[in-house]
Amino acid sequence: MSKQAVNEFLALLQRTYPAFREYMPLRIGTRQELARRHPTVTKSVMARTMACWCRNPAYLKALLAKDAKRYDLDAKPVGTVSAQERAHAREIQKQRKAQKAAIPAPVAPLEVKPARTSQPVAPLEVKPARTSQPVVPPAVKPARTAGSVNASKPVLSLKRRS
Repeated sequence: MSKQAVNEFLALLQRTYPAFREYMPLRIGTRQELARRHPTVTKSVMARTMACWCRNPAYLKALLAKDAKRYDLDAKPVGTVSAQERAHAREIQKQRKAQKAAIPAPVAPLEVKPARTSQPVAPLEVKPARTSQPVVPPAVKPARTAGSVNASKPVLSLKRRS
């Protein structure tokens, strides 16, 4: 499922059905009706499209209208919006407002203007940091072979001594 597939299907619904063009509250079971009319659309695209549609601010506003009716795909009234459905739409709107209030407003970037001076400013010279001791690269030691043993240095062995 891609966002593009959802947007394309939503555009098709708005071109095809008056209830989608006018943001009318849809009858219960509209998704199943759409699945029968559009069998090539996957279940995930259908579900996501309907979820996006039913959370659309204009659709929620239509649900909250006084004496709101539900409509079929051809914009014929088939029922009314219950008080419980209205309360659910109101709750979604409150959550959305709370989320918007929690997000800080974007801050405009500050415009930095160069200071005006009478004399030209010389570019800064970057010097390396001073250290108390000179940095000496580690010496490269020749790899040990199995036959070479240096008696002055201990040999690390993973074998247990008995």
